[in-house]
Amino acid sequence: MTQTETRSKEELRERIAALRERLEHPPIFPTEVYTRIVGYYRSVAAWNKGKREEYNHRKMFRLEKTEGAEALITRPRKADSYLFFFRQTCPACPAMKARLETLDLKGVKLDVDSLEGLEAAVKYQIMVTPTVVLLDDQGRELMRLTDVRLWNEVFQVVSPV
Repeated sequence: MTQTETRSKEELRERIAALRERLEHPPIFPTEVYTRIVGYYRSVAAWNKGKREEYNHRKMFRLEKTEGAEALITRPRKADSYLFFFRQTCPACPAMKARLETLDLKGVKLDVDSLEGLEAAVKYQIMVTPTVVLLDDQGRELMRLTDVRLWNEVFQVVSPV
């Protein structure tokens, strides 16, 4: 083995060791938190002292899974169709779209960035994407689904036709 080959192998070992060290101790970057304030989203870091204090006093809550389901069980109806509101830039929309394709329901997909989608979103008062609005055979809203993680709970109660 030549001296050049030995040096190259040693350089590779050093480089691999340095890369392993970087993997074991990744750099830490500050997280940018955005939340809604007075009708629009803004970075919490850019808020004034008073608004930051308000933010610190906010209480997060989560409805128990059974609350929504119990209300539906008292008056069970079958879903006949759906409206799917999405955006191309929405990170959660592809998962919801994939789940919708497993249903045997007719539906309309509406991109809220298009004029047609925006008009429908205003009509149905859609505030977040993804949102699936389940409709009965009369076109009345049964419920809304904005989180794909609640999919199984919802479709155990509101069964598709």
